[in-house]
Amino acid sequence: DLPQLTRSDSTIGTLGYTAPEQLTGQSTTPSADVFAAGVVLYEMLSGERAFDRGQGLAGVIHDVLEAEPAPLVGVDAGLVSIVERAMAKDPARRFADGSELRDALVRWRESRAGTAARGAAGDGAGRSKALTVGVAALVAAAVATAIALWAKGSAPEQKEAPQWAQSDLNLFVDRAESPCLSPDGQKIAFVAEADGVPQVYLAAVDNPEPRQLTSLESGAIHPEWHPDSSWLLVESVDVSGGRTARGRRTSIWAAPVVTGEPRLLIDRASNASFGSKGREVIFERAGEVLVLDLETEAETTLPTPRDLVGALFNLHPALSPDGSRYAYVRGLLGPLGTVDLADRATGAVTQLAGRYRHSGLRFSPDGEQLLFSSDMGGAANLWSADLTSMEGDSSPRLQQLTQGAGDDIAPSMAAGRIAYQNRRDSYELVMLDPESGEETILYSTRTSILGARFDGQGKRVLFAADSGPAADVFVIDAVGGSKPRRITRGTEELRIFPRWVTDDAVIAYLDSPAATGLVEINVDTGAEEMLFEGWTMQTKPFAESSPGGEWIAVFETQSASTRLFNRKDPTAEAQRFRGIGARFTPDGRWLVLQSLMGGFEILDTNDLTASPIKVASNGTQPFFGRRVEGQDAWELLWRQESGDDSASVMLSTFTFAGGAGVDASSAVALSTGIRGLDANINTIDRSPDGHLVFVRFVTGSSDIWLLTKR
Repeated sequence: DLPQLTRSDSTIGTLGYTAPEQLTGQSTTPSADVFAAGVVLYEMLSGERAFDRGQGLAGVIHDVLEAEPAPLVGVDAGLVSIVERAMAKDPARRFADGSELRDALVRWRESRAGTAARGAAGDGAGRSKALTVGVAALVAAAVATAIALWAKGSAPEQKEAPQWAQSDLNLFVDRAESPCLSPDGQKIAFVAEADGVPQVYLAAVDNPEPRQLTSLESGAIHPEWHPDSSWLLVESVDVSGGRTARGRRTSIWAAPVVTGEPRLLIDRASNASFGSKGREVIFERAGEVLVLDLETEAETTLPTPRDLVGALFNLHPALSPDGSRYAYVRGLLGPLGTVDLADRATGAVTQLAGRYRHSGLRFSPDGEQLLFSSDMGGAANLWSADLTSMEGDSSPRLQQLTQGAGDDIAPSMAAGRIAYQNRRDSYELVMLDPESGEETILYSTRTSILGARFDGQGKRVLFAADSGPAADVFVIDAVGGSKPRRITRGTEELRIFPRWVTDDAVIAYLDSPAATGLVEINVDTGAEEMLFEGWTMQTKPFAESSPGGEWIAVFETQSASTRLFNRKDPTAEAQRFRGIGARFTPDGRWLVLQSLMGGFEILDTNDLTASPIKVASNGTQPFFGRRVEGQDAWELLWRQESGDDSASVMLSTFTFAGGAGVDASSAVALSTGIRGLDANINTIDRSPDGHLVFVRFVTGSSDIWLLTKR
């Protein structure tokens, strides 16, 4: 494993502004602050980031230590010299402190004042040059003023962001998850496996000797302390109905700390936590945020945007200690969303953080901060929103609390401490030969891979993955060990769940500040065209194209049905069918759906008025494979749950001539023991030569860490 970037007892800062000597653990002087000020000045003058350009944690560290930012263009040489000196790698070459930097900026501004005035009286070129100098002078003046206030200690009065020391909490378990600190900060509840089932454990922070608290048959996760420390909320997940969102049944239990057995508190609920000084429990159920009054046992639904679909993606609700406000993740496209804060009295909503992957929302005990995990900085790190810094509808000041290797999630704050989970998991794009069992890892990343599809010849694999703050579409050769080729190049746009239309065109969901919808993208040029504006993964998820692109099938969440659109005539009335997860045969004629009542249904796109062919099966995620040689039949495959938290790919035959149908009882296991497959999204495909491709989640290490306020 990579070492944690921030050591025990180290102060955590923002990497792109952190001086090299701080990153390497050397002693620091006031010139480290000069480095940060120089970076800010460079970014104001250039309009570009100096070091953190979304290239990931390791890339930022390398650039701060080794690389120089791009030269400043169109900026006076004297000002460039000041900026370069402020950002020098060697602290001895920098200005000694903020006062020296301020004085240098003031001298430069005064020396340029006369030059700018003389240039303004000259020709057009002189006026242009004067304008450039004037803009730079304005920027420098603003920075000089800010630095003067900082250097003299006369900055406007505001709360200083707290500094944190970091340490590992060694709990002596293989994989500790979901930490929650007791209100006094002395004990910690967390999740670890007991005989293969997740259960809640308790330990003292300063002398961790864990003891098992729960023994629920379906396991227990996500512990939350009651403010009086006598009991906890825990979540139990019954997967006897399957591991998909439809099959899982989650419930909230009350678990006493000392004696007594856990009791069922809220059925069909998840992501619960306390608010209102322990009088209320906030939770989510089927896309809604609700509050349970523990005294009256009454449930109340809280207002949230109508486009939320929590059955697909979690809302992570949190209720403030005084019960006056609540926060949640508002999904916008797939698992991405904004962090919103709502006032229970007025209904006013303020966006706290932009569109990224957010989770683990929790208020601080005094209600002045909202903690959450977010990949705003690349990997998932802990962030804090200072709610006291909000004025009117303005957004709060955000502080990044961690910069460690891996993903930092599930924050819990009490008594000047923050406990969190550091998880080092990854995603793999895997190609498997079912006959030999040989696996080829085509691509691996710590961020999500969304979708995986072979092209018509089985030579290329299409997928989407994070690329800095954007998500882009990639294609990789299925053979030859090549690197992925990036088809799109977004800056902050998201393009996810791509699907082949033809050999040189794909469709994908687009979410950008300018537009949202389903777009068609040229594989060679990256040029794109909007097909269905307004579609999102919240309202119309899992769009699939028929080979050749005649049909677009998409699940409509509002009607809980799949709609079939004519790609060439998007305005034509769409056919509607009950079912989800549409997949076409390679010739585009047949369409299979997973029925909401169980089993599969197969439709003939040549005659959509005909009754569907029903397939009795308890599997999920059906898809077609190859044409069966010498027969009027296609392979029909699906995912079958196994009892050991793995899945098998089952293979049967769909005969479409004569007595059309499928005998699912005669299916054979094409491949078994596949772990880490997404239970909700169909990520498996089969090539013409028989290979399987899928996205696999690989579980790595997980530890509990502590931040202690200095």
